[in-house]
Amino acid sequence: MDWPSDVFPGQILFKNNQFLLMPERFYAAVELRDMQADYGIIPYPKYDEAQDKYYSRIWDAMSLMCVPVNCEKTEAVGAFMEAMASESYRTVTPAYYEIALKGKYARDDVSSQMLDMVRDGAYLSFASIYNGSLGNPWDCMRDLMSKKSKNFASWYEKNEPVIKKALNKIIDNLE
Repeated sequence: MDWPSDVFPGQILFKNNQFLLMPERFYAAVELRDMQADYGIIPYPKYDEAQDKYYSRIWDAMSLMCVPVNCEKTEAVGAFMEAMASESYRTVTPAYYEIALKGKYARDDVSSQMLDMVRDGAYLSFASIYNGSLGNPWDCMRDLMSKKSKNFASWYEKNEPVIKKALNKIIDNLE
């Protein structure tokens, strides 16, 4: 089956009542807005009862801004970018979160409360930020499954040197 490029197959199957659960990002709620069957939003489960709260990793796509190396007004550009980021944090993010996500896309008060739990446990890790620079190692299982391959050992043997080299380069640059 061919899938639309902007919709993940899981969203289509979930909307067709073929999936019980669908791990997704917040913006998937936009695609589910016209879903006929009722659904709720829940956080990922805790690892065990000792875990203090529900955690969800922030997706590995993020916005970046760059300043050309020949920029002569770096302080002014930096101040402008900081002001815009600050204004977005104070106005755009709350409007999106409260009005769109919790108001339009969550179907009930319980889902709105669940969104708060997910947001409260959101975290960004080194792997989230640098996965692409490392050759996308955490896509390994997805790639193997799409090829119907069980050969993780071969994948690892082939990719380990590339990943280690890229990791060492990142560490050197950060130091």
